[in-house]
Formats: sequence, structure tokens, C-alpha cells
Amino acid sequence: MNYRLLVYVGKGDNVAIYWFFEVSMKRVKNEAVVTRDYILHLRDFCLTNGIPTKTLLQGSGHTVALLLDPPESIPQETFTLMSENMFSTFDSVSQGVLAYAKSLVLSCHGPLGMAIQGAQNLTQALPIAQRYFAVRTHRQGLVLVEDDNHIGLAFSPDFTVASNATQLALLLSFAFILQDLLKEENLTGQMQVDTSLAPLDDFQWDSLEGININFSTQHERIVAPKDWGELQFPLSDPELLLIAQRQCEKDLEQLYPSDLLQEILSKLTNTANDKMTLGEMAYQLHVSSSTLQRRLREYGVTYKELKAQAKLTEAKHLLRDHQLSLENISNTLGFCDASAFTKSFKTYTGLTPSQYRKQLDLN
Repeated sequence: MNYRLLVYVGKGDNVAIYWFFEVSMKRVKNEAVVTRDYILHLRDFCLTNGIPTKTLLQGSGHTVALLLDPPESIPQETFTLMSENMFSTFDSVSQGVLAYAKSLVLSCHGPLGMAIQGAQNLTQALPIAQRYFAVRTHRQGLVLVEDDNHIGLAFSPDFTVASNATQLALLLSFAFILQDLLKEENLTGQMQVDTSLAPLDDFQWDSLEGININFSTQHERIVAPKDWGELQFPLSDPELLLIAQRQCEKDLEQLYPSDLLQEILSKLTNTANDKMTLGEMAYQLHVSSSTLQRRLREYGVTYKELKAQAKLTEAKHLLRDHQLSLENISNTLGFCDASAFTKSFKTYTGLTPSQYRKQLDLN
């Protein structure tokens, strides 16, 4: 894939001067996936509960070989289908959700689970879970939640799980893990699980001890009383935490978006993000600043060049609105005046903004 990059050279007589060149980069596919650990766990869960492998694999197009020696990851859609097959074997879907959620203990989550186990307390564990969740799903998905009374995690708005049952099981598993981590404490209050889902069936969810589930809300999140944040985890181990975090960081660095440059440009092509620093962008991509800089060097571009490219992409979008004057657009994009905007736009496209608009009308 080729990208035309606009590069700021200098500024004289109040006119910004730009030049452009093209770079190409390999597109790396990044679909929503489920990693090997979870495939093995689902297999073992079904074996323990007497669920035939044929039932688990029904409709997936896979043979038992998938379960004997799973690949490093499989598409989320395949895993979702297998999960639905598993849930269908229970007397009610909710019973299956509850049993599966309880089985998803920390050891199922690989290095991420080890890092959380080694954490000192919930306050330390939550940012770890938020940062490295992408290692398990190859997608950003968790955001931190904190208000005057609660701390916790929520699924980001763009993170979706195809199966309602799987989504609820994942949320509940977080609650059960926290219960286990704090089982030696004399807890006051209870955890709260909020989900946009309607109840799956007539199961009495209010029978769960220490967990209050709210259905049909505006959120997908789990929160705990804020004063739980400093309670000591019984298996806290700073050395384990350090080693596990290093592995998580290593795994995270190997994750490339479907197209790193396109991912950055997409985030920058918004006037609200015009001032986003490299550090802020790295945080959005769940990598360190040094890692992002290194990756961009591999493609022969800089973050400043990508910001310039994004600005011109936004300019093209704004020019489609004939009610916006060139002065309005130049101000919106941060140019010193319409003349500077016209100069840089023509250097990049070969057309003045007015000529570009006329071309749009002709097309």
C-alpha cells in the first residue's frame, strides 16, 4: 500500500512550504482473534463437562485436529461459534455462562494472568489488565473506570463480542477472579456488573454472592468499591510481576495494527486530535513511545509527517462542504491564513482548494 506523505519544510513570508513523497508498506491483516490458551481451555472445559468434541466443532468447518494442536490464534467468529455450541448443551444458557465464567481463572490468561497475580493490589492490577488485554485479543478493548465510589474496567465502545453469552461470561469471569484474589479479606460492599444485554433467560442472577448484575444498562463494565483498591493480594510477587510484564510488553510490541500508518492517520484525521502528541498516540495504540518511534523509522516516516498528511486529508473532507469558506477551513486546520492553506494544498495535490472543489462537482 502506498501513502503520499506531506512534509513541512519551512515557513517564509507567512507561507508554509511543503513537499511530498510516497512510501509503501506491507499490509498486515489484523482480524479479531482468540489466542491458543483460550482454545485449549474451551476444549478442556468441554471434556470436563462431558460435551462431545463433535458438538463443539459443529458448523465450524474444522476437524478435531484444531483441538489437539491449536494454532497460535483463530478468528473470533470461529471461537464464538464453538462457544455457542458449548452453551447450547446446558439446561439454560445462563447456567452455561456461569459455569464457563467460573472456569476462566487467572491461569487461562497466560502472562497477563501472571502479571495480575503478581500485582500488589487492585489499583496496580487494573492498569495492567487495561494495557495488556490487547495481547490476548489482538484488539484494544478495555478502559479504566474510576469515580468517587468505584474503580474497575469497561469494554471500549468499539470492542464487541459477537456472542451475548460469551460477552457476559467474560465480564463475570473478571468478577470471579477478583473475588478469588480477595477471598482472604473481610469485604464490605459488592461488585457491580453492568451490561447492555437483556437477561438471557429466567436464571436468578441475584442469587450470586457479592456480585450485583444490572442488565439493559448503557455500559459493559465491572466495578468494585473504591476502598477495595488498596487491599493486598495474597499472592503478590514483585518479581513475578516484573517478569510477566516484560513478556506482555514483548508480546504487545509484536502486535501490528492491520496497517500501522493507516491506524495513525485514521486517529489523526480529526481536528480534535490535531494536537495529539506522539506519547498520546502511543498510549492509544497500546505501545510505548519508543516502540512507536522505532516502527515509524522502519517505514521511513516520522510522526510529524503523518500529522501533516492527516491535516490535508481532513482538508479534502472539509472542502466537500461548500458552505465552508477557505478562510473557515484554514482556521479550522490551524493554518495562519487562507493563502498558506492554498499554497500547501496545491503543493500536495497539484490543485488549489477551489480547483479541487470544482473537480469534485464534475465527478
